[in-house]
Amino acid sequence: MKIRLLYADRDAGSQGASPEGWEGVLAFCGAESVVKLMAGADVGLAQACRKALLHPLAQATEVAYRQDAVRDALAHPDAVRHLFALAQGEATRSVAERPECTFAELVQIAGLYRKALEELGGVARELRSDASSVAFRRFCDEAAGLADQSYLRAFDDLLKELGRTKSAFMSVELDPTGEPHFTLRAYPRRTDWIRWKVSGAVSGDAASDVQERDRKARLAHAQEELRPELWRMLAGMGRFFRILRDEVGFYVGCINLADALEKAGVRWCLPSVNDALDVATQERSCEGLSCIGENGCVSVLEEAKGKGMLFWIVEGKKGSGKTTLLAAWCQAQIMAQAGFPVCAAEMSLPVRSGIQAISSHGRDATCLEEEFTDAKERLSSAAEGSLIFWDDPFKGLSRGEAAQILQDAVRALTEAKAEVVLATDNALVSANNLARRGVFHIRCEKDGQRFSAIPGRPRKDSSLADAFKEVFGEELGEAAGLGR
Repeated sequence: MKIRLLYADRDAGSQGASPEGWEGVLAFCGAESVVKLMAGADVGLAQACRKALLHPLAQATEVAYRQDAVRDALAHPDAVRHLFALAQGEATRSVAERPECTFAELVQIAGLYRKALEELGGVARELRSDASSVAFRRFCDEAAGLADQSYLRAFDDLLKELGRTKSAFMSVELDPTGEPHFTLRAYPRRTDWIRWKVSGAVSGDAASDVQERDRKARLAHAQEELRPELWRMLAGMGRFFRILRDEVGFYVGCINLADALEKAGVRWCLPSVNDALDVATQERSCEGLSCIGENGCVSVLEEAKGKGMLFWIVEGKKGSGKTTLLAAWCQAQIMAQAGFPVCAAEMSLPVRSGIQAISSHGRDATCLEEEFTDAKERLSSAAEGSLIFWDDPFKGLSRGEAAQILQDAVRALTEAKAEVVLATDNALVSANNLARRGVFHIRCEKDGQRFSAIPGRPRKDSSLADAFKEVFGEELGEAAGLGR
């Protein structure tokens, strides 16, 4: 059975590797705080949420498929949580905790799986009547079919035979030398089984103590031969439930996230996500953006909207909240491309083919070579459709030198149609790009609480100096003087 709750054409077991450098991007935006808010102390749930963040979706249709299922999950939280509890239930834990099980223990675990399958079928049938998304309707149909009564009866027959103390029930083939090879069919049908009546067979009642000891020895030998096959069967079931845990765990994380944000009074939404279009028609908008951090959620941006923008400058003095704003922006992009709700009242954004995050925090003039090397490595892989977050670059240089280097670097990136979000306290960077098209300026206020979004192009009837003061709250001449 293909679970396909996260992807329309595959299950979570075929996700592959994360994009190169993705863990660094997650660290940059504080993704562990997001995981903690969604999962709390539940290790299995945290693993499921983290896996979803580590594998971003590449197309808007994939995001839409997952968002539809998120709406279903939010409408049926109890059923989804029940599915997750079954997925990481006693059978799954038993196999994980006891990799070297005896034959009798494996039979007990098989019984736990049988019980979990029956309960899974019941939940699926109940959820199927109300589900509206393609993902959950298809899953419920297949899960209900998997746990139908004929399958469960065959499973019961298998367990009864495996649990017998005076006989062995298995499929057997003889090799050319006449030696038996034992197999256990992964799909238990009564017609697939034959009584073992070849060399080493167990049959009849014991006529004496000697025969009884011989019968027990032969039965123990049969069970030992059968144990690897039974283990392989249960391992297949275990893989099914582990994938189910990862896929349903994503939706439980969404439910927990929405509940936590609502309790904290933080606005959230499922954003409008589109495939990256031509730069001239590409639109990004946001209202009520917040950032999830170690100490809760912080509101960072009330409103911003830009069309055809490839360069966003976040300007403000030290301690004004620039880094928090970049983290919130990066969080929203990553969560949106995983299908999670985002911390914003409304949001529209394009899917990005790659995301890079570069931070200069903790680096001084002695680390310039390291900083240049790091920036070169990351930026060299930036292709069309990439999104780059660059926080406080080249602090070890004078303002004039840093502004010139950034001007050249950003021009090359935007010409390659990569989107850049740059945070800086260097007013010359902003001044150099004030009248440039395709640039959006965001000024961070000093108190770190209010963020004002102001378009960078000056009005036709205003001078450059007046527009600079309007946007950045200081005189252009004073800012230029700081750069000498």
